Amino acid sequence: MPNKEAIMVDYHSEELWNNKKGEFELNPNYIPGCNRTRLVQRLKRPRASGMFSFGGAGYINGGFTDEGWKIVKELCSFAYMGSAEFEFGAVPEAFEKMSGNYDQLEGYVVDIIGNPYFPFGFRNKIGALDYQVKEDLSERHVLEGSVFVIAPSALHAHVCETIKTLALDEYASLKENSELQQVFFINPQWEEACVSSDTCGWLELDNGFMFFKDRGMWQNFCQLFEVDISMIPDDVKEVDFSAVDAEIQTLLGQAG
Repeated sequence: MPNKEAIMVDYHSEELWNNKKGEFELNPNYIPGCNRTRLVQRLKRPRASGMFSFGGAGYINGGFTDEGWKIVKELCSFAYMGSAEFEFGAVPEAFEKMSGNYDQLEGYVVDIIGNPYFPFGFRNKIGALDYQVKEDLSERHVLEGSVFVIAPSALHAHVCETIKTLALDEYASLKENSELQQVFFINPQWEEACVSSDTCGWLELDNGFMFFKDRGMWQNFCQLFEVDISMIPDDVKEVDFSAVDAEIQTLLGQAG
């Protein structure tokens, strides 16, 4: 059973406070150059229409140069995050970090676990189920999925820890919601949900790494950054909702 109270391992602090000893100690997990992950930009599929502003008060196209924007807009578009930290150049700066260290980037797959996600606002029959019934249903089922990653090899442990934590708590320590739980653990066939997500990838801004649900988008960015993924297997984990759906039908029949 996933531990929803899981605390992310700290890889960014050189020292940690020891309450028992009343003093700071060296952090055995510290990774030099690793920053705390706080800003994660949600990515969507490329837009058919032209230019897109990150926010009314922010830089046009988030601060991308014309050349950079011309490249990136063919690969993805950017969700409006609602915070100024995303709108004044942080997104292109993260891409610059990655491109400046492209020879240190690696592509791999991280397996995640989580529970079915039942947000408020289901308009169909699922919404008629009692809140506690849905909570108990969610606790009884553990789902598995795979996330595609492009990240600096030195940050491998921090990247894996971040992604696995967001699968349990899509806010975690972030400024804005990642929507990772919504993307992976809501059945796409539950299409009448008020709360749904068209997010298919993420760009972490504090360290400069990317992760995706959409394999095609991941492959396109791997090509851009010249990341070799030839050894990645095709048979990654797809989230299987069949057992959850079967129990939902049983519960709906009992609710009759």
